[in-house]
Amino acid sequence: MSRVIIASYDDEMRSMLKYSLDSKEYNVYTAYNIGSAMELFDEDDLNVLIYDLDNGGFPKQTIEEYCTNHHLLVILTGNDTSMAFKCFSDQIGEFIIKPDSFEDMFTYEFFEALEHRIGRYFDENRNASHKPQKSKIPTMPKASLINYNTTKLSADLEQEKVIVIGAAAGGGEAISEILTSLPKDMPPIAIVGTFPRNMTHSFIQRMNNYSKLLLKMCEGNEYMIPGTAYFAPEDTHIMINRYGKRLTIECGKGRKINGVRPSIDILFNSASEITKENAIGVLLTGNGVDGVKGLCNIKDKGGRTLCQDIDSCVAKDKVKMAKSLNASNKFVRLSEMSKVLQDMVLRD
Repeated sequence: MSRVIIASYDDEMRSMLKYSLDSKEYNVYTAYNIGSAMELFDEDDLNVLIYDLDNGGFPKQTIEEYCTNHHLLVILTGNDTSMAFKCFSDQIGEFIIKPDSFEDMFTYEFFEALEHRIGRYFDENRNASHKPQKSKIPTMPKASLINYNTTKLSADLEQEKVIVIGAAAGGGEAISEILTSLPKDMPPIAIVGTFPRNMTHSFIQRMNNYSKLLLKMCEGNEYMIPGTAYFAPEDTHIMINRYGKRLTIECGKGRKINGVRPSIDILFNSASEITKENAIGVLLTGNGVDGVKGLCNIKDKGGRTLCQDIDSCVAKDKVKMAKSLNASNKFVRLSEMSKVLQDMVLRD
């Protein structure tokens, strides 16, 4: 039976699309990213890949490899991203514009356009005499993913471990204390923190004078390098992904999650999905619930989880909620966080 596969980092987006596209004419599957989506393709039948471009960047070269004559690629986009324009100008895939708000996606016009294009594709190709070709997951060109000299990297760096850190109110001080205490031989680190507007770059520059790690702003579609900490840019989600044996980090302008962008949950959920038991999640001070569900997911997938101890938090909402849900393996004082992280990394 023909398949429709939905790829999006956004849990609600996947669920909403699956529910709305449910049909007796084809089976609907969901995946967290394109790599996982391609594993769901049926090589003996027709497949439609629906890719949510706003929830995770993806290099144009790879999108082009997915878009074959037998596998329709529908790209959902609600932002005027440069990637969308590049794909559109090169006639790669077909675009359907998402409504401005998540609530407006339940409109008849949006799903009518999506269902019409899927139905037309199946009608045009179902009786074709040729058998659909199987799309292969491509290997990403290193030059398009990373700005470092990758020739210096050895095979033993193709590891899976990753540390993900999330913080909100009071997080700058907490992040500083951790990063200045860690040695350079650490797994790659991805960080979502709340900083004053336009101050993330200044924070990184200042902290690079004191940290043994290399701190940088995430640019998207980069190989993750051990000893490097990647910060989420302002108003941009960051997510962990994988190409081959190498971990990558991506940027996306998807909708706000838990009322915020960047979202800690988006980062944590991607780490739990991609690296499973090899993820280490750290939730620090902050108000609201963003990050708590993601921390639970990391623990549920076998990863290790840490929370800042409640007494030392400037804002206590996140860690209190994590404690009530038993989401953290340990509650640790900031002064001890670096040592506990190093012990967790060395434990394996």
